[in-house]
Amino acid sequence: MPFADRVRLRYVGRGWYESTAPTNYVWRDGVIDRVITIPAGTRSDLASTPRIMWWFIPPTGAYEDAAFVHDEGCVELRRAYDEGRAPQMTSREVDALFLDVLREADRHACETEDPEGRIPGWKRRLLWVGVRWGALANPARRAGWWRDAPAVLAITAPLLALVVGALLAVHALVDAALGALM
Repeated sequence: MPFADRVRLRYVGRGWYESTAPTNYVWRDGVIDRVITIPAGTRSDLASTPRIMWWFIPPTGAYEDAAFVHDEGCVELRRAYDEGRAPQMTSREVDALFLDVLREADRHACETEDPEGRIPGWKRRLLWVGVRWGALANPARRAGWWRDAPAVLAITAPLLALVVGALLAVHALVDAALGALM
């Protein structure tokens, strides 16, 4: 994996984690190699998953290294936005980095035969869609969102249809059960 220094975190309370040592990640984005350095003492809530989704995507798991690196990228984007300067990486690049770290984690889990560390392709894409929707909602991360909109919508639409279909099916079953009681 391209982590020169592994992510080392400790829980500090209320859903927050803090790095206990510096983290260096070498990102090969196809153009240049970038070294992303995250200092010790950096705080993260890891995967910023809405609580209602924790049964499916809890805030910690095989993807926490990717979430930690992504959170730091988002903090830098916010700083640049607040200071009125160009960020070191665009929001699209930060989210692409997130997806690449997820892929690397899955590849590493396969190589080391660690089934707990696997992040299947469908889950990586779902996590990426989540961070891209998050970018749309955040003015510091919104720039460039529309270039990913077709992919985001192509993944979101069938999932939304599945959820709505499931809710309608449950509604129909409850109606039928209540109708049988009367």
